Amino acid sequence: MTAGRTKHTRPAGESGSGVTRQREFVKVEKNLSTLGFFTPSKSRGKVEVSEKTVRFKREINGKTIDAEATILPSAKYGLPSTADQDKYLAFQKIVNDLRLQQGQVSNPIGFTSTQLLNVLGIKNAGNNYQDVFEWLQRMTLTGISSKGVVYFSRRRAWATDTFHVFDRVAAFGMQMPDGSVADRNYVWLSEWQLENINNNYVLPIDFETYRKLKNHIAKALVPLLQVWLYASRSERRFEKRYEDLCTILDIRRQKHLSLIKKQLEPSLAELQFHGYLSSVRIEPTSDGRDYKIVAEHGEKFFRDHKPRAVLAGEAEGASEDSSPPLLAALTSRGLNQKQARRLLAALPQEQPVMDQLEYGDWLIARSKSAIQNPPGFYTYLLRENILPPDSFETSAKRLMREASTEERRRINLHRAELEQSYERFCEEEIDRFLKTEMDEANFNSLVRRKIKDIKSTWPKLPDDTLTEIAERSVRADLKKTVPLPSFETFCCRSPQITLFAV
Repeated sequence: MTAGRTKHTRPAGESGSGVTRQREFVKVEKNLSTLGFFTPSKSRGKVEVSEKTVRFKREINGKTIDAEATILPSAKYGLPSTADQDKYLAFQKIVNDLRLQQGQVSNPIGFTSTQLLNVLGIKNAGNNYQDVFEWLQRMTLTGISSKGVVYFSRRRAWATDTFHVFDRVAAFGMQMPDGSVADRNYVWLSEWQLENINNNYVLPIDFETYRKLKNHIAKALVPLLQVWLYASRSERRFEKRYEDLCTILDIRRQKHLSLIKKQLEPSLAELQFHGYLSSVRIEPTSDGRDYKIVAEHGEKFFRDHKPRAVLAGEAEGASEDSSPPLLAALTSRGLNQKQARRLLAALPQEQPVMDQLEYGDWLIARSKSAIQNPPGFYTYLLRENILPPDSFETSAKRLMREASTEERRRINLHRAELEQSYERFCEEEIDRFLKTEMDEANFNSLVRRKIKDIKSTWPKLPDDTLTEIAERSVRADLKKTVPLPSFETFCCRSPQITLFAV
């Protein structure tokens, strides 16, 4: 299973005013992200009451230590599932907001069920309120028996003890410790949760993209991927034994490769689609006794960590070969590291930078010696968000076109076709707008104005290159003002279009 680069379109709900909305990250306490606390839902309404044990090897002071965490379910409510993870992430969003307002978080944390459901984008139906109540009970009653797994960041110590995530809950209408009746839900976080959140022992999770995931295994993997991808960032790939993956996810271990693929591929494909991974293979281990998942980092990892790692200067002094792909692509075209970082920081996260750089390569080659400052020209294309025409074949499109295996065709080419259909739809909508809402003279006037602006910066460009860039720039401006559906909405509108091949 492999994948090319995903082209990201404007998310649903983002304004078309030209102001880019920053992607929303939720900072989640690290321990729960590493020990497999949430289990992929197996069937609706089924309560899993079997405990789950996950084992780790950890190096402390040069010694390898065996660590172990056992998740102890409630007899009535069972193990926490990915549906509980959804609510936990929404709750952490509320906690994040409180921490921003107050500087730190203290017990109890109050919120309404409506507030939590709104964060999740769920309608306030009666059964959803019951789900929130049961989630509160499950999070309070589920135990974690830690043998060197739960970490206290302030004390810098690994604990061997039994804990809960929520120490106490008073749901709406229940009695508070002072005898009053709770006017909302109140949660008392466990000591280790509170300590770690206030000491910034957290992982950022892109909540906006997470909410788009449909497969339970994909959802359960997202917090784990934050750890695995970061730990292997220099290699840009990681491996996980299938047996270990089944243990931490608490899913049935299959014996045959065909069944393993049937079990994992829908979720792995979804993670590729959203950019978490760029390619995934399931292959035998070297000893032939098991299978392993071999995955390469998706562009989303480097894009999401750009503000935290690359732009914060973690990569200072690093060689170009160890830089994230977009940074390396810019430096290889003449920009220095500082310029490249600053430029990437200023661009919208969904902007197809590689496609635009390749388009710039083509324009420079076609214009020969007319462009005396190629780094400045690339910077101009990116800052003005000049998109290549649909007829221009980027390397990502070429890779998809040349894909030969049935698996790659089924996942990548299907996605590419959908994206190209959406791009054609957007182009047709802009064409329609130009015909019905804007007369030709007005359009030509805008193009002439763009040509004048471009020529002031690039006076030696050939006339046909000037005209092409100007027309694409005008269309890019119109795309911000013409009301267009998001990619997901476009797919839902057409009964012949689905996000994934069946």
